[in-house]
Amino acid sequence: MLSFIRQCITYLFTEPAEPPTPVRAEKDDVPADLEQATALAEQALEQDFPQPELAWWIPDPSRVEPPRPQAKQQAVDRALHDQLTKALDDKNLELPRMPHVAQRALLALRDENVNYPELAELIGQDPVLSAEILRVANSVLFRAVREVTQLEQAFTRLGQRHLRSCILGVSFKGITIRIGGAERSIGEELWRRSMVAGVVLRQFASRFGLPEEEAFLVGLLHDIGMLVVLKVTHEYQQLHGRPVPRTLFDQLADDWHQHVGLRLAEAWNLPDPLPELIGTHHREVREGDPLRTYRLLIQLADVACEMLGYSPYKAHDFFGLPCVTQLNLKNDADTRRLLSEIPRLLPDLVPAPR
Repeated sequence: MLSFIRQCITYLFTEPAEPPTPVRAEKDDVPADLEQATALAEQALEQDFPQPELAWWIPDPSRVEPPRPQAKQQAVDRALHDQLTKALDDKNLELPRMPHVAQRALLALRDENVNYPELAELIGQDPVLSAEILRVANSVLFRAVREVTQLEQAFTRLGQRHLRSCILGVSFKGITIRIGGAERSIGEELWRRSMVAGVVLRQFASRFGLPEEEAFLVGLLHDIGMLVVLKVTHEYQQLHGRPVPRTLFDQLADDWHQHVGLRLAEAWNLPDPLPELIGTHHREVREGDPLRTYRLLIQLADVACEMLGYSPYKAHDFFGLPCVTQLNLKNDADTRRLLSEIPRLLPDLVPAPR
């Protein structure tokens, strides 16, 4: 049965943007080992896979993303980097706030015996959240004989786990679009990548015996620290009237998103294992780590974002990647079919990459 997540997020997005036109690379620029991996992957695909256009994991060395512009004044960039780093390291840094109604609703949903009439009264204070919950409850997956028009009826139809995911999804999207201008574009990009990561982790959850809702939330939220970096850079630009180069944002996000992400997870009171994974998902993966599978799947999701075009494209030898081999995923028909379902899900869930 299709996931609730796949249904509910359909309602959270606007029309897709046009994907970028790839730049063709010369054959001489393609590494021999990658060219060989591409040929082997295509050969294996031809044996038993009927739709090669969905085979995103086959490396395409001809796709080259144009480089992002570099800052012209490195000395100014260093000074700006130091200022923003100081802001991110401030123990009194104001973190993005989850909407009050959503935060209280998530807290109430931790109780298995939550009082639905009281929860309906609470969520009813947020018209956007209320409308989304009713819309999802009346979607194709959940619609029964009659359309529900009351929140309590929607809660009963959805169940607590799916309701929790819907609230987090609506809230997280709302945070990414509050910032205007160029930073809003970055926020939307971060949101798309997070959604793709959530879909990828959920797609593999049953293969590794993980709870599907938890796996989706791990993928969705593992990079929430980047929203803190986005907030800091936006506020700097608003205060000083100076743009923060994208290259500098990327550097700060790489350096700080785990640290500030853990602070945000704790501030939002997210359940385990989310805070640990948000704060340490780039930690070296070791045997015996109880979160080992999640860490490897996050790495796999990051690769998927690159090969699907939701991050700057990289032509990986997918089945040769350490995270893939450590997950013991083989280049067999079952795994290829599992991978091929991901791009089928994305058009209705996530806007196309710009």
